[in-house]
Amino acid sequence: MNSKRTVLYLLMTICLITTNASCSKNEDIVTKNVAVRGNLRNDCTGTGFSGVSVSFYTRKTNSGISYLTTSTDLKGNFSFTGLDIHSSNDYAYGLFIDTYVRGSTEFDGIGPEDINKEQLSTFFQLSTLATFNNCPLRLPPGISINAPDTFTLTFIQNVLHFYEPKNTYMLTLFPRDFQPPSKLVNIGGYPMGWWNIALDKTKSGIHTIIHDSIYLRFGEDTTYIIPW
Repeated sequence: MNSKRTVLYLLMTICLITTNASCSKNEDIVTKNVAVRGNLRNDCTGTGFSGVSVSFYTRKTNSGISYLTTSTDLKGNFSFTGLDIHSSNDYAYGLFIDTYVRGSTEFDGIGPEDINKEQLSTFFQLSTLATFNNCPLRLPPGISINAPDTFTLTFIQNVLHFYEPKNTYMLTLFPRDFQPPSKLVNIGGYPMGWWNIALDKTKSGIHTIIHDSIYLRFGEDTTYIIPW
């Protein structure tokens, strides 16, 4: 008789433990003072992108989305501290950076994209790219290129190519591209940052190669005079 009671007691205990375990799985556990940190890299320059608004969002089922917003510092770093994170599946969290387009100027946004709650303590390395607005390429005033004089003008953005090796950011221009009356070529909407320039020219029978560079800022309008 005692052995039967013992078995019954054990069975009841196991059932209670199982029931409590299933309940704890559905329980909403709140972890307080969580910090989410990261960095926004500008792939056009290879450095942190400063002054960009970054939002951390909380989406709750049947309650919509709320946002906390901060700006990246001079090194592109950002952080959100003192966060309350709910374990319940009714809550989702993520990062969001808005896209910006104006004329030929463009900034690639990020997300919104949910983050696995177990990874919220990870340092997030985000990356984006942005463009300059317009850079007219001009021949010096009063200059016309007549055969046999000629040139090949090459612009290359090597930094972005490092982060996107499958893409080649290069422009190649010839005298025929600089036809009267304007004698200029407008380039715009290309990645910002350092552009390496090579002018391979033959002038009055003399062949020379001139190397130059220009830094084109986000949204910038500027002019480059070809060193003929």
